[in-house]
Amino acid sequence: MSIYLVAQVDIKDKERFLDYQNAVLPFLEEKQVDVLAVDDSPATIEGEESGKRMVIIRFDSREAFDAFWQSAEYQEMAKIRFESADATVNLLQEENILIQ
Repeated sequence: MSIYLVAQVDIKDKERFLDYQNAVLPFLEEKQVDVLAVDDSPATIEGEESGKRMVIIRFDSREAFDAFWQSAEYQEMAKIRFESADATVNLLQEENILIQ
């Protein structure tokens, strides 16, 4: 069952965040993780506009997410993200996305 990471990212230091992006994107590709969407100007159709980057990433399973998120490699990359941006990160389970 797929897991979706949905993040809202407030980038504080664009140059430093680019270092994170340049490290994490090849790592995601290596792990065969699907980056579904990245948008620096998401259209707000309801509520207050945040002006923050939105990211949606699909992992094949919770185990695949945990292996990525908890890996020593990603934890090193995450230090750069913590320095350069604030983020709200959520996980959605595929079986919970549609109400049946």
